[in-house]
Amino acid sequence: MLLPNRLEMAPLLADTFTETIEDSIETIIELLPTITLVVIILVAGIVVARRLSPPVERLANQLNIATRLDETPLENVVSENQTAARLVVFVVQLYVLLFAILISAEVANATVASDWAEFLVLYVPELIGGGLIIIIGLLIGDATAKRMRTATVIQDSNYGEWIVTGAKTAVYRRYKATAPGLKPTALY
Repeated sequence: MLLPNRLEMAPLLADTFTETIEDSIETIIELLPTITLVVIILVAGIVVARRLSPPVERLANQLNIATRLDETPLENVVSENQTAARLVVFVVQLYVLLFAILISAEVANATVASDWAEFLVLYVPELIGGGLIIIIGLLIGDATAKRMRTATVIQDSNYGEWIVTGAKTAVYRRYKATAPGLKPTALY
C-alpha cells in the first residue's frame, strides 16, 4: 500500500478551505438585508419601549396603585406608588420588546424563536388580566370587610372580627375562582 504524497494533498485542502470561505461570505452577503431588517426592528422596539415609559409612569402614578392596595395582602409587595409605577412600566416595556422580537423572528424566518415569542406575546395579556382579576378581588374583599366592620351587628358581636375575616376570605376565594381559565374546584 502506498502512502499518499503530502504535497499532492495540499492543493486539495487549500481548495476546500477556499471554497468554504467563499460559501460563507456568499451566505453572509445573502443574509445581510435580513440581518439589517432584524436589527432595525429590534432597535425600533427598544426606542418605542423607552418612549412609552414616561407617559405610562405618569398614568400609573395618577392611578395611585399602591394606595389602592393598602390593607390588602399585596400591600407589602407594592409599598410605594413609585414601585407600582415602575412595575407597570416594566411590564409595558417587556411587552413591546417581546412584540419586536416576534416581528424580527418572523422576518428572519426563525421558527423556534418565532413560536416562543408568539407564545409569550399571547400569554402576557392573559397574565396581566389574571393579575388584575386577583387585585380586583382583593379590593372587593377589603371593601366588603370595611363595610361589615361598620355594621352594628358585627360591632356588638363577640365574634365580629371572625365573621369579617371569614367573609373577606370567602370573597377572595370566590373572586379568584371566577378567573378565566380557572376551575373553582381547583381552588378548594
